[in-house]
Parts: sequence; C-alpha cells; structure tokens
Amino acid sequence: MKRLFFSVLMLAAVPALVTPQAHAQNPIPKATTAKPVRPRGPIPLDSFQLKLPSTISLGNVRVTTQELRDGKLIVLNSTTKKPNQTFSDSMLAMARELVYSLTDPKYYIPPDPINNLLRPVPPELTLESRFSEAERFILVPSWGKKLSIDQADYIVWFGVAMDEAIREILYPKPAKAGDPPPDVPPIMRINAARMLALAAQSGAPAHYPTIMELLKDPETEPQILIYTIQAAEGLIAAYNPILRDEARYMIHTIKDAQMVPLVEELEKIITRKTPYGPQPPSPVIPNNPPAAKLPQPAAKDGKPPIPTGQLEGTVVSSEQMRVIRYFRRAAIRALAKVRFPKFTDADSGKSAYPIMTLAKIAIGDPSITTAPGNDEVAYATMGLCNIHDYKNVQFDALADCIAQGVVNFAGKRAGNAQDKSIAWRVIGSQLMSALADMQRAPFAAKYRSKIDSLANTLTERVLLPLEKIGTPGNAPNFEAVARWREGNRVESLKLLDEPNFPVVVPGFVGTR
Repeated sequence: MKRLFFSVLMLAAVPALVTPQAHAQNPIPKATTAKPVRPRGPIPLDSFQLKLPSTISLGNVRVTTQELRDGKLIVLNSTTKKPNQTFSDSMLAMARELVYSLTDPKYYIPPDPINNLLRPVPPELTLESRFSEAERFILVPSWGKKLSIDQADYIVWFGVAMDEAIREILYPKPAKAGDPPPDVPPIMRINAARMLALAAQSGAPAHYPTIMELLKDPETEPQILIYTIQAAEGLIAAYNPILRDEARYMIHTIKDAQMVPLVEELEKIITRKTPYGPQPPSPVIPNNPPAAKLPQPAAKDGKPPIPTGQLEGTVVSSEQMRVIRYFRRAAIRALAKVRFPKFTDADSGKSAYPIMTLAKIAIGDPSITTAPGNDEVAYATMGLCNIHDYKNVQFDALADCIAQGVVNFAGKRAGNAQDKSIAWRVIGSQLMSALADMQRAPFAAKYRSKIDSLANTLTERVLLPLEKIGTPGNAPNFEAVARWREGNRVESLKLLDEPNFPVVVPGFVGTR
C-alpha cells in the first residue's frame, strides 16, 4: 500500500447536526479566495512560512482552548449566539499554531550529522508530533459518545478556525493587492491537505466548502486530492453529538442539499476512467505525404484483423489504471460512510442515491464497466450495512445485496488460501463490525430477526472461517449463504420503493 501511494505521488510530481445556535449562524464560510497559480519549478522550503505574532501567549491560548474542548466553558454568548471575542481569538490562535507549524522548514530538514554519523530526528521535530498535537484539540464525535452542548459548539467554531488556517496554505493570499499569491512548496500543501483530512473527522461544517472546492477543481494535484477524499470520508462519517440519545444520531453534520453534490463528486471519482496528473503532450504528426497503402492481413478465427501500420493501444497504461483504482477505492470508502439511502435538495429537487452506487459495486452490476476489486466490493458492502435509515427501502433486496457482496468478497480468498493481494483479515474484521453495527441500529427494530439471521450467517459461516482459512476444518461455507438467500428470495433487486427506480443486476460469475 505504501509503495502504491508513493507511485501515486511520483506520478503526480512529474512537470442538521450542529446545535440550533450554530445552525442559525450558518458558520460555513464561502470560499472566496482566488485560486493560486501552480508553480512549475522547485520551491525552496524557506520561501514560505506562516508565523503567529510574538505578542500571543500560547500558554493562555492552549489552556483556554483545552477547557473549551472539554466543555468547561460556555462557548457561545447568549446574546450574539457566537463565541465571545476572547474564546474566538483563542481558538483561532490555537488553530494557526497547529497549522502554521506545517510551514516551518525545521520539520523538513534532517539534523546535521555528528562525526559524519546521521542522527535520528528528535520526536518533537517530526511532523507526526504536530499531527498528534492537533488530535488533542480536534474533537471527534462517535456513535454513543457523550458530548455536551458546549462541546458541540466547540466542534463547529474550532472547525471554522482550523479551516481558515488550512486555507492560508492551500489558497495563500498575496502580500498586498495586485501581487500574485506566494508560491507554497508542494510538501507543505500536501501536509495542509492531510491536516484537513484530520480536522474534518470532527464533522465541522466549515470544512465542507474547502473539500468541495478541491474535489471540483480539475487542477487539484493527485497528492492533494487523495487527502481531500479522506477529508470527505471524515466529514460524512462524523456522528451528531447533540442527538446521540435519539435515533436521529445518524443525521450528518451537513445538510442534504450539501450532501447531494458531495455524493456526486465521489461518484465521479468512482466512475472515472481517465488518468490522474499531467498528461503527456500529443504527438506531433509531420506534414508528410501519405504513405502507400500496405497489403492487409486476412481475418483469423473470425476476428477482424488489425490494419497494418496501426497499433492496438489501450486508453490508459497498467500503472495509470492502478492509480485510478487507488483513488476509486478511497472514494468508495468515503461513500460507504453515508447513513441514508438517498439525499434530496429540497430547493432544486435534485437527488443523489448512494445506495445504488454501493449496491452496484457490491454485486458487480454490469454498468460498473471496470470490475471492482475484492476490497472495493467489501467497502461497498460495508456501506450497505451502514445505511441505518430504511424509509422507502426494499429491505429484502438490500439484505440480498449484502449477502452477495460478502460472498463476492470472500470468493477469491476461498479459492486460494495463499492469496495476499489485499489485507483479507483486516477487511474481513471491518465487515463483521459493520454487520454488528447494523444489528444495533435504532431503526432496524422492524427487521431485527432478519438482520440477526443475516449477520450471524455471514459472520459465522463465511467471515470467521475466512480469517482461519488454510487450517484444517476452516473454509467459508457459501452453501449456507445460498440457503439463506433461497429462504429469503426476492423478486428483483429494486432497492427503493420509488416509481421507475432502476433495478441493480448481479454481474459476477456464479451469482443469481
């Protein structure tokens, strides 16, 4: 995996959630900064650095921000419904301290050798130390985690501060009007995107515009895009800290009108077939007279011949296809975090159907022209398990797609116990966790018995034996899954009870 990601970077380097008070203020800033011109040559590390004013007392800032994070202080002013100036300044200063450090050259330059011997980098001078420090202040809500109203407000407004600081690196402002924006070393932009992915796990709505701006921009570098996809995953996955004691815990931190374009952008990455990164220039065809036609070979085996003088080429190389799959897998993982089958923009009436995309990948619908890998099938199946709202959902069809997805994932491994193409045990464990979460979903009471039988069959007969495959007496029992599906046969795989909603079609060999 690390080797593949390194190849991605090398290819690219060639030339309803938040509190009612927060909703009322709509703390999602509009991205108004001008897009910087991407430099072509190398940029010295010391050419760009952001620093806090020396007058700021970081000790006081750190203490105040920590108390806000822990819910020991009331974040919002009861009159303005915004943080008071002291708290706002503290959160912004803390965010800038965390993010600005990513532009300090000392974190990128190794220590000088002593007696011609290399020295290890002190822990406090590693970038990992900066991200670990940021994790102390980024509050991530989870299913059932108890947070107070003030902590929910902190998530919103510290997110505003973090996003503002991150944008100062991704979209730097010129020193004065009329000047071009400063050049930022690529490694610093990458780490800013990495910080965005970390900060977005809080679910702070302020990160949405930045994520969308990067996803929509065709010039976003692949090494930035991968962390943007991870940021989208974190934003989608965050749970509602205010509604933790209700079945509505699943409501995402951004509204449906914002989820629609976000889902669409992820689906574009999933269905993309063109390479990432700079493309080679088109060949120059010399202005020569046409060559004489060569005799053409006869057809063989009923197949049309390749004309003489022409090449049988492919659209993308195998290396480029691996990169495309790398990004597609990340986008599937992000889309798999949705908890609703569809999202609708009430104003435009436009809808997005993540349940359809996930089901197509899980069962191998022929419309997915590039066959998904086993890990992609698994992540899509997890996404079907993560859907915890069953309004207008044909649950029997959903359950059948989940069963088929697990079988499709495990089939290759069952046929070759030595296969190490993906992390089978890790992904299998994640699938079991998704099935267990599905069993305790609040809206699942109506289908409890069917969910329990499905989860138990898939876990005990397929996924657990898959972890121990190769040892005597351990092999996935696909016949048990086939019997379960036969006992719960569905007429068609129409997932939503809506007029003219399309049916997904199994496309893998051996599926019905």
